[in-house]
Amino acid sequence: MDGNDGGMSLPNWVADDRLPALAKLRASFPRFYESLQLDDGSIWSGFARGTLAEDEDIPIQLAQKITPFQKVLVIQALKPERLVSAMENFVHLALNLNELSPPALSLRNLFSETMNSVPVLIIISSG
Repeated sequence: MDGNDGGMSLPNWVADDRLPALAKLRASFPRFYESLQLDDGSIWSGFARGTLAEDEDIPIQLAQKITPFQKVLVIQALKPERLVSAMENFVHLALNLNELSPPALSLRNLFSETMNSVPVLIIISSG
C-alpha cells in the first residue's frame, strides 16, 4: 500500500503487518469489510489461533454468507501464509476438480495418440 491507511486501527487479534492489506480490502470492498465484523474477537478467535483448516477457520456465521472467492480475500488479507492452500480450495470448488495436477504422462498413451511424422515435445518440468 502507499502508506495511507486512512487512520485505520487494527482489531487487537490481527498482526500489525496486516494493516496495509486490511486497508486495501476495506478501500476496495467497504461493505464486505464491514460485514466481516473483524472487531469482534469472539467471532474470530479460532481464526486468530489458526488451529483449523481454511474452510473451517472462517467463522461459521460469516462463512455461510460469503462466497468462496471472498474467503480467499479474507485469507489473503489476514493470513497470507495460508493463501496457496486457500486458492487451491477455491480452484477445486470453482472448477469442480478433484485434482489440480495433470495426470502422469503415459508414453504408451502418447505413442498411440501421435504419428511418426509429427514431432513430440516432452517437457519434464513443473510449472
